[in-house]
Amino acid sequence: MNLFIAKLFYKNKFVRIEVVSEDKRVSTFYVIPVGDTVTIPKQEISFTIDKENMLLKNGIPTYYFNYGNTNSLNLYDSNNDLVMYSPSQFNSALNNNLIKDIFNAFNTGEKISINVFMLGFIMVVILGLGYLGFKQFEILNDKIEELKNLIDFLTGFNG
Repeated sequence: MNLFIAKLFYKNKFVRIEVVSEDKRVSTFYVIPVGDTVTIPKQEISFTIDKENMLLKNGIPTYYFNYGNTNSLNLYDSNNDLVMYSPSQFNSALNNNLIKDIFNAFNTGEKISINVFMLGFIMVVILGLGYLGFKQFEILNDKIEELKNLIDFLTGFNG
């Protein structure tokens, strides 16, 4: 049944079923449950729903199922295989992986990605500009010292 017909005629009865298949695709079905069981008509696959695992998606009761399991997935369970890391652990793992990839690119002789190349190029430019600025600062100090000596000579001040 499609979403339009389900919303029009069976507004308070239908549920959304999202099944993650073996090839990692998510299929969405709109069905009317019979007791605690839902059956997808064209595929003749039945699943058991648990009211505690229900999520609301756009106001529609939604259940998630794995292809090989007839019980609905509990996305709130911290022991669930889908929830392996907290967001902070995941971000630190990504950052560590990026740093490891940068060092491995230099060690294994692989082609360096454009991001690493641009980062290195920008660092060289910044260091070069800093060096030139420091040298110009030294030249400026030398010129100021020469001006002081010239003023002292012209005014006759020896101090």
